[in-house]
Amino acid sequence: MGLEEHATILFSHVDKTYPGGNYALRDLNLSVLSGQLVCLIGPSGCGKTTTLRLINRLVEPSRGTIRVRGEDIQKLNPVALRRSIGYVIQDIGLLPHMTILENIELVPRLLGWDRKKRRERALELMEMVGLSPDEYAHRYPRELSGGQQQRVGVMRALAAEPDIILMDEPFGALDPLTRQKLQDELKKLQNRLKKTIVFVTHDMPEALKLADRIIIMKDGRIHQEGTPEEILRHPKDAFVTQFLGGNGQGPQTVADLMKEEAVTVRPGQGVAEAVAIMRRHRVNALLVVEGSQYLGVVTAAGLRRAAKETKRLADLMEDHPAVEPEEPLETALRLMLEEHLDLLPVVGKDRQLVGIVTPSSVVDALAFLIPQGANGEEPGL
Repeated sequence: MGLEEHATILFSHVDKTYPGGNYALRDLNLSVLSGQLVCLIGPSGCGKTTTLRLINRLVEPSRGTIRVRGEDIQKLNPVALRRSIGYVIQDIGLLPHMTILENIELVPRLLGWDRKKRRERALELMEMVGLSPDEYAHRYPRELSGGQQQRVGVMRALAAEPDIILMDEPFGALDPLTRQKLQDELKKLQNRLKKTIVFVTHDMPEALKLADRIIIMKDGRIHQEGTPEEILRHPKDAFVTQFLGGNGQGPQTVADLMKEEAVTVRPGQGVAEAVAIMRRHRVNALLVVEGSQYLGVVTAAGLRRAAKETKRLADLMEDHPAVEPEEPLETALRLMLEEHLDLLPVVGKDRQLVGIVTPSSVVDALAFLIPQGANGEEPGL
């Protein structure tokens, strides 16, 4: 039995042309299995967004067949089809005159859900993504940050409990820190809910982090597809390696892999306050900064030793290695592994803290540093 028979979404020989004979898609054959998160990635004009919009008939094919849940979508009512599929876009599209609660309830209301059921669903989703209903339900979109608005966009897509969700660069306009947090949140939601998600992105690290399967597109065709592991180990050609890090080598410097988020404290703060911050962020070390200048590290062990004393963190700081963003990645990896460090501060000019390297960063880097044989196979395997 072929994969096509299990596909929730199936493209068969699909073309999309525009006036003048310009091709957006050429003979596209694509299957998305139930419960998969599939990322479409490629340069501008490769056809990834067109592919996404064909699924809910925001764009119509010029040739070929598209089946959703086994049905030819050309035989379905397009409005009913769209209401059965979640849709999240970069611009979010929240209705400014509606409260957050009303925005989340919108599709269930159009589907005829009773007020009690849709209200319970909206409140459940707000709790799920960490937006307190008491604090946010009756606010308006303009009163929320960009990251909070994007959370609401995701909740609105989930509200009617669709089995399929389409996401068109949903985090592309956000700052790196907020984007990383929402990626983590989406990954947790997907692990829990197992939706069928088609996710368009231009960012390969995002695709590698989120996807069960990656579809790399070029000139309206599928250029390579596979799991993140398969694509990392066996890039098809120079075009693919360019998406994997420009030269096929992956990250090269500390700046390529560092995280901009760091949990910091001031030297004048006390032990009890530092312990509370550690608990809240679930970390075992804090970076001590004055303004943005890096001074040192306070560890859980150091705080434990001083728990019964009244001391400022300035008295408990420990010397700790730090690296600069331009240093070779191998320098950070060697320090982390040889010194058994849980974090490595990254400092710029005048010791200004610009980021951290964490154990998860090391794991990400090692994926690019695995030696390969002539045929892309690991030696000895």
